This record gives sequence, C-alpha cells and structure tokens, in this order.
Amino acid sequence: MPMKLAILGATGPTGLLLVDQALARGHQVVAVVRSPDKLGSDRLTQPGLTVKQVPDMSAAAGEAEQKLLAEAYEGCDAVLSALGATVSLFRIDLMTDAVPAIVAAMRSAKVSRFILLTAQCTVYRPECHLNEQCSDINFTVVKPPGLSNQPLDEQREMKAAEGQFVPDASELYVPRANVAKFMLDCAESDEAWSKKLVAIQY
Repeated sequence: MPMKLAILGATGPTGLLLVDQALARGHQVVAVVRSPDKLGSDRLTQPGLTVKQVPDMSAAAGEAEQKLLAEAYEGCDAVLSALGATVSLFRIDLMTDAVPAIVAAMRSAKVSRFILLTAQCTVYRPECHLNEQCSDINFTVVKPPGLSNQPLDEQREMKAAEGQFVPDASELYVPRANVAKFMLDCAESDEAWSKKLVAIQY
C-alpha cells in the first residue's frame, strides 16, 4: 500500500537512494532538506516528490524551524533519517543534534514511526534518547558497517541481528543502496524491528 514518507538527509548519497527507491515503490516522498537544488533538476520534477526546505534541524533550531519540521511531517506515515550517513563511522554531530528536534516535530505532527540510520559498534546519544525518552515513538535504528557506493545487490541476503553487530558477518562495507532498501522495508511494516537497534551486514 502506498505510503507518505518524510526523508531527512535526502540530498546525501544514502538519502538520494532512499528518495529514488521510495518513489519507485509508489510512495509519496517529502524530502526535508536544507538545499533543494542538491536533489537535482530531474529528481525535482518527479511525480510524488514534495520538497520542504528546513534550514536548521539541530537541537538548537528555533521555533520557526520546529514548525517547518512539523509541517513537513503532516500526514506522513513514517520519518526516515539518513542525516550524517557518510562513509566515515564517526561523523555523527548532525545526526546527534537533530534527533531530539526530529522527535519533537514528529510528536507535533502525530507521526510515530521513525527509521534512523546510524552505524555499528557505537552507542550514540540519539540512540539513548530514543531508548530512554521516546516510549511513544516506534523507532528502528539501522546500523550498517561502512557504506559503499556499489549498486543494489539483490542476489545476496542481508544478515540482520539485534544489537551493535552481526555475528559471523565479515564484510566491512555494504552498498548504500541495500541499506536504503532495508530502511524502506522497515518503514513499510510497523512491526519490523520495532523499538530495536538492528545491525545489518553481509
């Protein structure tokens, strides 16, 4: 069934894949971005895509930005965040600062499903925030190892395990495209890894 999905970090390498795959599945997409031009002119004209510009998504965002975020989420079935999802496992400041603001806006818009991309083998403040202060939010924290720019691999089965890592998995990188697919699969089910941290890997 088609859904309406808000995607944060939609102009980053993983976020762009989320947008494209969500549209290909027939979903409506609200791309929440700071710089709409980075979506590309071809993507901006795609049916089903709405762009909402929010200059500041951090915890320090003012009332105006909080209102913009809440308005962007209106009518959405889920929020997916790829903020700070780079090849580096350690670039997390934006994501860390943004999660409380994201959740506050979700509450204002009465949206409860949240898919957050972080990384393996680390415990970040946003994960603690979700576990300790967000009992009303149906979150899934997706934790891949390093991210590669290889195309979507539909031949291999992605391993998934609750927690910080996947037992018996050895590869240090997974394609961003497969991570985007996993996030969308989770968003399409309220029960998929509900209120859990899930590591994914080959």
